[in-house]
Amino acid sequence: MVHPGDRECCEWRRHRYGKFLKLQLYSGIGFYLANCLIALLLYDNHEIRWLTVVMGINIVFDNLIYVIKCLNIARSAQSLTFKIIVVDSVLKFLGILSFVVFPFPIML
Repeated sequence: MVHPGDRECCEWRRHRYGKFLKLQLYSGIGFYLANCLIALLLYDNHEIRWLTVVMGINIVFDNLIYVIKCLNIARSAQSLTFKIIVVDSVLKFLGILSFVVFPFPIML
């Protein structure tokens, strides 16, 4: 049986989770756009601009993973957080491995 107070608490949590997610998402996208704009204005080198785009995307995804991790810890769902962090680590490892297999020279 669900008590009326429990329903209000769930609505309040969903509202807070949504606000936290939006805050992290908007701040990540804002940083990404500022980062790309500054790199575009400061550097003429195409490789540096490309690296800035890739690193910026990584920062946005790190923000989203941070949100998911915090919300799962708040809900005591650490096993889901562990799976997400493992997938993130594997993807980062594959990204670094791609730089080893396909060298990316940067000349300044």
